[in-house]
Amino acid sequence: MAEIIPNVPPADDEKNHVDHLPAELLATIFKFTAYSLKLGDYPNRGGHPWIYLSHVCRRWRTVSLACQELWSMNLPRANDRWTAICLSRAPSMLLDVVLEYTYMYRGKAYHKAGLVVISQWPRIKTLRVDLICELVADESSIGEAAQDTLDELFSKLSAPNPDLEELVLFLNTAKHDVPWFPVRLPPNVCSSQQLPRLREVELRNCVLPHSSAHWPPFPSGLRVLKLVNTQAWDDTDFMIQILQELPLLEVLEHRFDNHHKAENVRCTPSLAHQSRCVSLPRLQNLILEDCWLQNTIMFHHLAAPSSCNLTIHRSVWDSLHVPDTAEDALQTYISTARESLVQHFASASSQQVVFDYVRLDDIEIFASSVPNGSHSGHAGLLPSELMISIPDTDDEDEHNPLLHAYFSHPVFTKTSRLGFSREIWSFYRDRYEEYTNVRQIVLLYPSDVDAFTSALREKGAALFPMLSSVVVEPYVKDTDQAGDLVDALCNAHAASEQFESLEIPARLFHEDFLSELRAKIGTHRLKERSM
Repeated sequence: MAEIIPNVPPADDEKNHVDHLPAELLATIFKFTAYSLKLGDYPNRGGHPWIYLSHVCRRWRTVSLACQELWSMNLPRANDRWTAICLSRAPSMLLDVVLEYTYMYRGKAYHKAGLVVISQWPRIKTLRVDLICELVADESSIGEAAQDTLDELFSKLSAPNPDLEELVLFLNTAKHDVPWFPVRLPPNVCSSQQLPRLREVELRNCVLPHSSAHWPPFPSGLRVLKLVNTQAWDDTDFMIQILQELPLLEVLEHRFDNHHKAENVRCTPSLAHQSRCVSLPRLQNLILEDCWLQNTIMFHHLAAPSSCNLTIHRSVWDSLHVPDTAEDALQTYISTARESLVQHFASASSQQVVFDYVRLDDIEIFASSVPNGSHSGHAGLLPSELMISIPDTDDEDEHNPLLHAYFSHPVFTKTSRLGFSREIWSFYRDRYEEYTNVRQIVLLYPSDVDAFTSALREKGAALFPMLSSVVVEPYVKDTDQAGDLVDALCNAHAASEQFESLEIPARLFHEDFLSELRAKIGTHRLKERSM
């Protein structure tokens, strides 16, 4: 037997045993373990969830206790004792601090632990604060206890910190009868003088006042700026001045939802600045989610790469910012929206680069491009995803020009893959007349299948004359719908050899029914759509 079995080293060979991993490699494994558990860690617990690493054996304990990074994350802990232990194990490591809402309203131990960590302000690298600030009974101001806690926190934030890189402030005060009650921040809370290395800022439910003594309000090296229900400027010119100081931005979000609106923000175009006057050459993600006019004005003044992932989502057709707008003024705004899009995609259009997939709807347009896809030779000219909302208005004299402003750009109209929409066919079918290069139709919902079948019966092969493929998504599983679609195709595009395939979720249909479809459209044409 010994002659047959190969000479395999025993399992406890010194070279393979975990006990003989170098301490540096073991510490790296511990750090990866901690990062993987970090999202499930709640600071109001005692020790970190990865504390068990120090309880396995003497060597693991020695390595873990010497790894300061393990103990610098997600501070403070549930009480000042655990917090002090963690700080003692990370004496020279920069700190990752998370103050959650229980900091205000849970036991005093956690609050006390928070004070211990905040006292280490000059060595805090990341600070994320998520607080609920109770209002007084008549909801006219923040309650005394909450205000005292905020003042306590802001007194620290107003001091210099040479190493802070990330600052997140979620300061919630919302009540049913007070939809937007922001917290006023100190004017120097994000200033470059105080926080020279700050790279990421996210503010929620805040007002950021400014003064010449603390200009610019953000460090010029900022990479990420997210403003959610936050007023960082009070007019367009001030917005431009602030963003012009941030040329290294990679992510910009500006969002106000339906129930949070800064009524004192003057939402009017700038008379002093030209279009695309804010140069953001490194921007990778842009999200604008406000009233349509505010989104239009902001996008008009931003010069971002055409490859920037773009989401422009209207909260409402906001009467607050379009009060009794004269027809000529409204048409000017619509022209501005169209021209901004034309300028944004000018480089892509000049090289005839288009999105790989486009879906039109009566309230939005969605488009995507596939990395290394059909236009990979023009890499960097289009984003992987784009979504632009259209204001939802019942006035057709407003809605039709809006659809034309957004839908008629060549990066959309020249696409070869189009998501067919019941809403567009039913109410704005002339929008499809520009989409003459479509080779594949994608039907996402059952209502889209019915609409496309109806369109084929009415228009025949004249509808999308280049069409060679139809894809039906798995949401569609009705045999009558599928049968009617095949009949309509056979009387239109499938009557020509140009038509190549119909993809359906075949597993949702009985084999006898599929055989009937194959007999009609051709065995080689009917393909199974993966689930």
